[in-house]
Amino acid sequence: MRLLPSSRASFLFSIVTTLGLLGTHPVAISALPARLFPRGFNGMGMASLALAVIDYLKDQNAYDPSVPDKCVIRMLTQSGGNCQTFIQCDQTDALGIDLSAQWQVCYLGGRQYFHDDRVGDFSITWSQAGGVNGNTEDGLHHPILQLANIGDWDPLDVEENAKRSESEGAGNLCSWWNTAAGTERIGFGCGVPVVGKAGFGLSNYEPVQEQGSFQPGWCTMHVVQWQRNENGVGAEYAFDVQIFDNAKVKVGQVVKAGIDAGTKTLSVTSQLPFTLEVTAAGNDEAAVGFKYGDQSWQSGDAEHQDTLGNGQEHGYENGKREGDARFQC
Repeated sequence: MRLLPSSRASFLFSIVTTLGLLGTHPVAISALPARLFPRGFNGMGMASLALAVIDYLKDQNAYDPSVPDKCVIRMLTQSGGNCQTFIQCDQTDALGIDLSAQWQVCYLGGRQYFHDDRVGDFSITWSQAGGVNGNTEDGLHHPILQLANIGDWDPLDVEENAKRSESEGAGNLCSWWNTAAGTERIGFGCGVPVVGKAGFGLSNYEPVQEQGSFQPGWCTMHVVQWQRNENGVGAEYAFDVQIFDNAKVKVGQVVKAGIDAGTKTLSVTSQLPFTLEVTAAGNDEAAVGFKYGDQSWQSGDAEHQDTLGNGQEHGYENGKREGDARFQC
C-alpha cells in the first residue's frame, strides 16, 4: 500500500504556468461540459498508453516533484463520501489548490466536472463502492479520471493503474494511499501534462478550431519527436505537430502520428493550402527534414529558427525531444 502523497502522488509531465482562474462544470452525472471537441488519439487511448508507460518507466516515478511540466490531480474520499480534489502544478509534494467545494455529486456513479486553465477540462467518477478485499476502507473506490484533451475523455481507472504498477514493481503513473488505518479514508493521485505539453507518452493539446481560413505570413509549428519502441510507439518514430498561422491561431495538429515505414515521412494536413512533410530517415542523432510547398529545411536551420534538438544531448528526455520552427505560408 502506498503512503501519504509525498513523492507518491501521480503520473506524468508538462508546463508550470501562472495560476489561472479556476472554474468548474459542477453538474450532475450525465451532464457534459460546455466545451466538447472531437479529437483523436491514433487508436491508443489514455488507459492503453498508461500501460505502455508503466512498461517504459520500469522502477522510475514519472510524477516526482523534479519532473517539470505536469500537474498532479489528487482525489480523496472518506466513509463513502466527503469527496476532495486538489491540483498541484508546482514542483512540490504539497497538496495544491483545493477544489473540494466544487463537488456536487459525491456518490457512486456521480461524475464531477472541473476546469483548470493549466490542464483543461477534466472529470472524476467514483465507479465502485463497498469494502475492497475485506479491508476496513469501506466506501468509494476506483475513481475514473478523464481529461478532455487526452484521448477525448478517454477513461483511466486510477486505482487499477496504481495497484497494477505496484504489484509489478514498475514505476508509478498513479498512486494510492490511506491516511490512517481504520479511518475509512483513502486517496489517489495522478500526474497529467499541462495544456500544450507532452511527456511520457501523453499529449495535452487544445483542439484545432475549424475556421475555414488562415492568416498568411510566417506560420510556426511545435514539434515533438517520440522515441522509437517507447511509450507505446512502435519501430518507427512518431510525431506531435501543432501548426499555427501568422496570427498564432492553431490551424492543424496531429498527435503521436507515426512516419511511413517505407518513405520515413509523415504528411500533416491542415487549413493551410499545402501539406507539411516531416521526414525522419536517420537514427536518433540525425536531423529531421521538413518540407512545405517549395520550402525545405532540416532541424537546426537558422533561417527557419528550427530548435528541434539534434541528438541525445538535446532531447529524448522522458522519451521524446521537441522544438519549434517557422515557415512562409
